Amino acid sequence: MDYITEMKKSLTDIGHGIKCGIVKITPELAQQLINTSTYTEHNRKLKMPVVNQLMRDMQGGNWTVTHQGIALDEFGFLYDGYTRLNACVMSGIPFWTMVTFGIPQENVHATDSGQTRSILQQLHMMGLKEATKSWILLAKPMMDGYNQAKIPRSSSEIAKFIYDHKGTVEFMLNADGIGIKNLHGMSWAGRAAIARATYSCLDPVSEHMFRKFALLFAFKENAVTQQEQLPKLLANAFINDKNSYGKGPKELIRHRQEDYRKSELAIFNFLNQVPVKQIRAAEKELFPLNYESGKVSLK
Repeated sequence: MDYITEMKKSLTDIGHGIKCGIVKITPELAQQLINTSTYTEHNRKLKMPVVNQLMRDMQGGNWTVTHQGIALDEFGFLYDGYTRLNACVMSGIPFWTMVTFGIPQENVHATDSGQTRSILQQLHMMGLKEATKSWILLAKPMMDGYNQAKIPRSSSEIAKFIYDHKGTVEFMLNADGIGIKNLHGMSWAGRAAIARATYSCLDPVSEHMFRKFALLFAFKENAVTQQEQLPKLLANAFINDKNSYGKGPKELIRHRQEDYRKSELAIFNFLNQVPVKQIRAAEKELFPLNYESGKVSLK
């Protein structure tokens, strides 16, 4: 079947020989469009990390329609959208996008001459004017959770995650909540574990407990009970562990995993009023997000 001819019938003539419209791109149509490309050898090489990021956006329902899309020149040759179409074919998931047909060949060179927007710029465009780089530093390990693997994330994936969890991020970083200064000395992976805990069980009672945990961690309050020694034990663990790891990507991931798992079990025991004398690492995710399973409830 000639999917391209059927697609062109749905486009609107906007003058100057150019047609455009919003089209549902199926994997079959995507493959036919890819096959028309004569610009690929002159265009940017297909970068699999970018393809994988786009695939996750499509699979996670994070793909949105904008003015940017698929473009074909006046002779029907694809020259823009090659990476997106490959992501569609590889994922097997259709997506909606703007399609433009009939761009004069002499204008092709002007495509994609600008720069990609940063995550922070995207957040500001989404209305989160107060967002800072700290929001991004917290969100990335918060997304990884227990595994803390070095998973490449698309900028739109991170921006949407922050937007969906902005209440948690604000509580973690702002002075009215835990406050970023109170967790000075804790890695971002450790802070991410606390953030997941606040997301899973934040209520008026536990809100007070989270603030108290942060103040005890920062040595701004004196520990009276054995339970209140926990944040101080965790703070000392971060100090002692700081120079105990080697260098290299694998060691970095192991360090992040240990930081996350120790912080997670510490805050879990603190909230559940479990007295402990030694900091240990959690053996599973204790604070899943809303799209994860196996949530562990507080007592």
